[in-house]
Amino acid sequence: MIEESSKPLSVIEHDFATDATGIRTKLFSSWYSIRCQKEIKKRDHLTIHITTGVKSNIITALNVETKSGKDNKIFREHVDKTAENFKIGEWSGDGRYWCKDNCRKIDEVGGIPYFKVWKNWSGKSRGCMIWKIMNQKSRDNPEEYGKHYHKRSNVESTNHSKKVIHGDKVYSRLKSARINEETLRWINHNINVLNRAKYEWKINPKFMD
Repeated sequence: MIEESSKPLSVIEHDFATDATGIRTKLFSSWYSIRCQKEIKKRDHLTIHITTGVKSNIITALNVETKSGKDNKIFREHVDKTAENFKIGEWSGDGRYWCKDNCRKIDEVGGIPYFKVWKNWSGKSRGCMIWKIMNQKSRDNPEEYGKHYHKRSNVESTNHSKKVIHGDKVYSRLKSARINEETLRWINHNINVLNRAKYEWKINPKFMD
């Protein structure tokens, strides 16, 4: 449903950004209490990975995880899913996605990566030229690089919009139900974006007639 609801905006979306955010639950983990032998409760949360078009804030790929981790593997899956329906121009992300495999994946689908470059970059390509080109642009012309990299700020707007309108926590107790509940909220977010697209860009999906 996420992919189907994003397809109508393929005519205007060519630049994308990926980020992860946390969603609260109503459940508390006892792991800390067991380990520390103290009555400490830590609220469980979901980790949400989203890829959004930076013009409309439509979600093109989504992962709802009960545990954190696998950021870069999920990132490359999002690139593949998005490339099936969209022509890729630029792709931005914060420092967690700064790695050669992610740059290669974006280059494979015809895009240009713009990640936050870590200060410890050695200045070498290490077998990945697109990685070196990206890092060199960041070092030689940071102001121009920043104009492209900061398109990722739109993904922060997307997260904020969804949480304000559709909620920032889930109420289901079962793991599968929590995932489904959060996924449905992101589908609702996409429907809201399509309603805007109907009036702002004159895009009217057939399934909304």
